[in-house]
Amino acid sequence: MNTKLSKKYDNAVSLYETGMSIGDCAEFYEISRQAMHLILKRRNCKFRSNLKYGSGNHFHRGCLVDKTKQKRAGHIVEQAIKKGILIKPVFCEKCGNPQILKNGANGIQAHHCDYDKPLEVEWLCKKCHYEWHKINKV
Repeated sequence: MNTKLSKKYDNAVSLYETGMSIGDCAEFYEISRQAMHLILKRRNCKFRSNLKYGSGNHFHRGCLVDKTKQKRAGHIVEQAIKKGILIKPVFCEKCGNPQILKNGANGIQAHHCDYDKPLEVEWLCKKCHYEWHKINKV
């Protein structure tokens, strides 16, 4: 039986392939994790293996920052900006100052308070971002 797929979830596969979990994709579209799994399955998405031990266990909550999770979150933000899911502002959310680099590029940086929610970012200038990490030691 050939059913027509809804265009509403066309970006779901690309979000999953950039490193988001099925749960993160489901949260983005405000649906259940099981529903997102079925949507990805219908779109012939190649699923990652489900490792249940060591650092591959996504339920592990270690005390140190997981640099791979940090890099993954940064990559997801970059992809979301390219796809128009996120829009990078010109002004810092903390001090309100613009950050334009010498070459004319936007210097505002994405800051994650929780790397498990890669699309929830705070947009900070370099100075405010540095100050946040200096105070919070993370």
